[in-house]
Amino acid sequence: MILQLSDAELEIMKIVWGNRSEVTLFPYIMEALTARGRPCQKNTLIVLLSRLMNKGFLRARKIGRRNEYTTLISEAEYQTAQTKDFLDKIY
Repeated sequence: MILQLSDAELEIMKIVWGNRSEVTLFPYIMEALTARGRPCQKNTLIVLLSRLMNKGFLRARKIGRRNEYTTLISEAEYQTAQTKDFLDKIY
């Protein structure tokens, strides 16, 4: 079962899913959030990324002092699960 994401977590996942690179770096996410008009404090973003890892959406690999984030659930998989959950609730 794929868990529901909060609005802030979904915003981060959209950035990661939209990244053409296989891995996403922390500064890339910070810059993308600022560009979208949703600047975030460093510690807040760390907490949100850690929640996404706990929920099974991201995996982090530590390279020196930086983390490389890779997705474990695709955007299509998440959308399918959310659509199915919505339809189950309605019908």
